[in-house]
Amino acid sequence: MGLFVICNMEFLAKRSEMWKRIQESVEEVDALDGALTVKCEMHGKEQVITCGEDFDAKCREGGCDDPCNTRLNCGHMCPKPCHVEDMDHLVMKCLKPCAQTCPAEEKHPCKKRCYQACGDCKINVTKFLPCGHTKMDHCYLEAGEVLCVERCTETLQCFHRCDQLCGAPCTTKCQVIIKRQLPNCGHIVLMKCFDNPYTFKCHVIVPKQWTICGHTVDVPCYINVLTTTCPNPCNTALPGCEHLCQGTCGSCRNGRLHIRCEEKCKKVLICGHECESNCSNSCPPCQKLCQTACAHSQCGKKSLQKRSRRNRRKNGSKGNDKDPTSGRVCGDPCPPCAEKCLNKCWHRSCSKKCSDPCNVEPCNERCQKLLRCNPKRKSKNKKNAKANGTEGKVNKHFKT
Repeated sequence: MGLFVICNMEFLAKRSEMWKRIQESVEEVDALDGALTVKCEMHGKEQVITCGEDFDAKCREGGCDDPCNTRLNCGHMCPKPCHVEDMDHLVMKCLKPCAQTCPAEEKHPCKKRCYQACGDCKINVTKFLPCGHTKMDHCYLEAGEVLCVERCTETLQCFHRCDQLCGAPCTTKCQVIIKRQLPNCGHIVLMKCFDNPYTFKCHVIVPKQWTICGHTVDVPCYINVLTTTCPNPCNTALPGCEHLCQGTCGSCRNGRLHIRCEEKCKKVLICGHECESNCSNSCPPCQKLCQTACAHSQCGKKSLQKRSRRNRRKNGSKGNDKDPTSGRVCGDPCPPCAEKCLNKCWHRSCSKKCSDPCNVEPCNERCQKLLRCNPKRKSKNKKNAKANGTEGKVNKHFKT
C-alpha cells in the first residue's frame, strides 16, 4: 500500500510553503520520479504514465489499451477496451443488431438491438384467409386471427344480402327499407326488413275522435284514443287575463283545469310601468329605472354609479361604471331628498325639506305677474312694436 501523487512538483513548490517542504521530504528518500509504471491485471501489460492525459489514452477503463475481446452470452465480442468494472459482463448491454429471425417461413430479421427482447414480428405480409380473401397484416398473426374487411357475400333468410364485413358475424336484423302492408290498419308503409309489422308504429295521419270530449283530431295512426289525452288545442280565454290557453284539451282536463299562462302580464303597475313577468306569476317589484324626480334630482340617476359598482361586486362581473341598466330601479325605495323645499312665492315660503309635506297652505293672494297684453304696458308695448315692426300682432304669453 502506498500513496502516489501525480503533479507538477516544481510549480506547486514555488507557490506553497507546504508543497516546498513536501518536495524536500520526498527528495531526501529518493521518492520523486518523472513517471509512473502501471500494470494491467487482465493482460499483464505495463504502461508508463507521465501526465494526466496518459490515463485516458492508455488505461481509459482502468485496464490497458488492448481490446477486451470477451465473448458475451449473445455470442458477440465485447467492443470495449480492457476494463476492470463489470468484468463478468453482467450489467453490460450488447448494442449490436439482433441476429435472430422470426419463426415464419419468410425468416424476417429482427430489427431490435441484441440486448432487447425480439417480441412479435410486425412486418406486413399477405395472409390467405379461410373465407378465400387475402389481406395484408402482421407476420406473427395466424390466418384465423385476421379479420377480413371485405363485404360479406352471404344471403340472409329474407333473401337480402348481409351488409356486415366478411370477418364479422352476419346480422340478425336486416336494415333494408321495404314497403309492407300493416295487418292492424292496412296502411302500406316504408319500414326496415327486420321490423315486426304487428308492433310497428304507423305514422300515417288519420282523423280520430276522443269519446270523452268529442274532438276529432288528425293524428298518427298508431295513437290510441283510449290511452292518450286529447291533443286538440284548448284556446280557452283564461279568467283574469283573457289570454288564450296554450295547453291541449287533455292537459287542461277538458277545460276544467288549465295550464299556467306563460304570456307577458303587461298589467300597469302602481308606478305606471307595464309588468314584464309571466301572467301566471305575481307581479314582482318593477325593475325599470326609477322615474321619481323633484326639482333637485331624479331617483334613477342619483345613485347610478354607486349602485352599479355594488351590483358588479356582488355578481363578480366587470363593466362600465355608467351603465344605465345598473341604476336604482323603480321597485327600490326612493331615498328622501334632503334639499330645502322650493314651494314659495312672494307671500309665503315652505320651511320643510323637499321630501316632507309642506307646512304652508296654497297662496290665495292675487298674482302680481302682468300679462304682456296688460293696458298699463300697452303704450310702452305699442312703441316697442312700432320700433320692431310687429304692430297689430297679439302676444298672449305671460311675462317671464
